[in-house]
Amino acid sequence: IGVILPTVSAAGLLDKIGLRNETYTAGRNKDLLSPLRQATPGQRQIVQRLLDGMHARFLAVVTQSRPNLATARLDDIGDGRIFGADEALELGLVDQIGRLHEAIALARSLAGLEQARVILYTRGGGDPQSVYAAAAAPAGSSPLQPALGGTGLPRGALYLWPEGLGL
Repeated sequence: IGVILPTVSAAGLLDKIGLRNETYTAGRNKDLLSPLRQATPGQRQIVQRLLDGMHARFLAVVTQSRPNLATARLDDIGDGRIFGADEALELGLVDQIGRLHEAIALARSLAGLEQARVILYTRGGGDPQSVYAAAAAPAGSSPLQPALGGTGLPRGALYLWPEGLGL
């Protein structure tokens, strides 16, 4: 649980090589996160308020949707730290610990499906390194691939697909 907004400032580099930012905007703070200049203290406050609001909303959603959540430790839970499986279970962040095939079986059960297969959608039609693989699909290939590779691990985004829906 956490909210992060990584950004960089290249203003010092631009100064060093003799370039100057000359961004024109149609309103104040339109270039709020521009990497071409340092943010003003007021702009830092704007960004911090946005992030704090997102974090508070996220904590509220988690608290409402996780009835067994250890709310006494909400500050610990909400600071973005990483928990081990046993501690996540104890804190109520997860309902149970299992393997991929168990998660697929539970998804089928919760969806009320006796027969469904898991498919993988990729944009490149190959073996993507991430779900964001952006290579163009080869001619004649299908974006629907078997969900599991030879390792038994998922190769991208998984979807539960009921039988009989045209695949």
